[in-house]
Amino acid sequence: MKKTSHPQSLKRPSWFIISLLAVISTITLFIGHPLNSKAAAAETNTHLAVATDPDNFSIAYGSYDSPTELPNVIGSIIDLDTATEQNPIEFTPTDGGQFYIDDMVDGNAVWTVNNDKITMTDTSIANPNIDGYVASGLDKLVSGTVLLFTARHGDGTANHFYFKIITNNTIPEISETNAGYGVYDATDVLTDFTNMQPNTSENPIAFTASKGVIFYVEDINDDKAVWSSDNANLTLTKNTDGLGYRVTGLDSVVSGTVVKFTARQSYDSTSDYYFKITNSNTPAAETNPGYALYDANGTVGQLTGIKPNTAQSPVALAVPNDGRLYLADPKNAAATWTTDNDKIKVAKDTSRDGYQVTGLNSLTPGTVAKFTVHYPNGATGDFYFKFGTASTPGDGSTGGSNTTAGGNNTTTGTTGSGTPNGIIPPATTNGTSTGNPGTGSSATMASSQTNGKAPATTSNTTVPTAKNVAAKGTVIYGLKKVGLYKSPTFKASNRLAWYPKQKRVNRPMFVVTGYARSANGTLRYKVCDVNHGRKTASKTGYLTASKKYVGPVYYATVPKNKRITVIAKTGINAYKSATLNGKAKHYKAGIRLTVKKLVKHNLTTRYQLSNGLYVTANKKLVIVGNN
Repeated sequence: MKKTSHPQSLKRPSWFIISLLAVISTITLFIGHPLNSKAAAAETNTHLAVATDPDNFSIAYGSYDSPTELPNVIGSIIDLDTATEQNPIEFTPTDGGQFYIDDMVDGNAVWTVNNDKITMTDTSIANPNIDGYVASGLDKLVSGTVLLFTARHGDGTANHFYFKIITNNTIPEISETNAGYGVYDATDVLTDFTNMQPNTSENPIAFTASKGVIFYVEDINDDKAVWSSDNANLTLTKNTDGLGYRVTGLDSVVSGTVVKFTARQSYDSTSDYYFKITNSNTPAAETNPGYALYDANGTVGQLTGIKPNTAQSPVALAVPNDGRLYLADPKNAAATWTTDNDKIKVAKDTSRDGYQVTGLNSLTPGTVAKFTVHYPNGATGDFYFKFGTASTPGDGSTGGSNTTAGGNNTTTGTTGSGTPNGIIPPATTNGTSTGNPGTGSSATMASSQTNGKAPATTSNTTVPTAKNVAAKGTVIYGLKKVGLYKSPTFKASNRLAWYPKQKRVNRPMFVVTGYARSANGTLRYKVCDVNHGRKTASKTGYLTASKKYVGPVYYATVPKNKRITVIAKTGINAYKSATLNGKAKHYKAGIRLTVKKLVKHNLTTRYQLSNGLYVTANKKLVIVGNN
């Protein structure tokens, strides 16, 4: 490649040294310097071959304070062996400084980095006289993070360089969260500060809110953390000293309510903390929820009282012939009802105070659906129903004895008598309370639709035959925030890693290596993490099998309009065969292609284009349709 000229303004002593090193490098490489074998390995995910021409690299790097100043070049790379993953080059950025890198042989090289917290920007955008790229976001990294910088050239080749970023940051690992809470006294002095760890709604921290109390929460390790709450009665305000948040309004929360506080850390992680509020200033709400069936004339039958439950102990109910169910709280006509199942509908019964559920006869027998009651004071209650056939309605509890509409429920343990102060607490399942997919209704539904009865936990579960279950050996990715666990029964104590919700091109990928079921029979995938370059790479464990949270990485059908669009930032290659050998063409991001057919290759798929060439059907690299 022809080297682009650097501006005269960059010809300082440091650049003179770099240029001299570059000349020495070129001479050395010209006489036969071997390429590092790892750097020369093919990039199977992007189909970009690593450069084999030893004259294709002569890298300068350093710090870059602002577009109005010249890069501070502190070193160069003239040998790929000095920049491997096992032996990265250490770099300490200056205060507020950014990382600068440039291929002095190919000034048109496009640089990328393997960390989504880092932004790469072409320096010529701000200053046409300076070649190279600048990396910003180093302040978001944990000190010691190894970054892989890749220079991609116009001929499709690439070179790789590893740098270990050393900072003064005290950003903790995600597992090292350290938070606390307290209250302010009458003189505005913080008292009773207590450390806490992330928890769940099943084991909330007990807190008594006195009148006018000002609550306080803080992430001790991260003063940039942003706090929020799921309760509309609360107001959270960051302290003027920049440390922690003040919380007002706890004295207006109905006694017995479980409140969730969430800390979103500056390093893109979240932690949830649950508190059960005892409050003598506000009366407990009187509640008495229940369900009933409609008869042929549309009359509602006797109301059966129900208490909040979990997906593991649902109310067992045969699907009504007309597919309808009535939900109501005769003690609180203002209560509203919703469901998490998009196959059924919940709407106000126009002739009654309660709500009518329709579409139940469209459900697969064994489906578990969640219904939530919402009260004007902000309290909620979750009720799970398992809908079966008339002969086998399900395995769950009956939910309580019958009671007349509007009567007092004294025998079922409903919220009117069985919970503190008569208030319905939030759901007690991890799947709905903490955002932990797999233990809530969606995962249970997947299990129920796969196999009506739940077998015992096993890591050798036979291959499921249900639709939408990924085959062993296929690749799946996370659609929402998902967790990886040591065992198929998900608990916070055996969680290996969290994977936050990501944009499509950055979604975490896993290979399905087997199947298992949790203690309550919920289907899990046994997987291996294949997110190369991340700390979790190669970890094995169990993942939810719910299609709401994970999905196949590869397309399985041809789009109706037979069009796909390239979304990979670096584009994709087209090949002469479905094995993706014999590169024939390169398509940039945004290019729209016409598809002829879908071709299976082992457990992946390819699209054959109208010109006969083959491209990947990976959803992280292409998307169906014109947009």
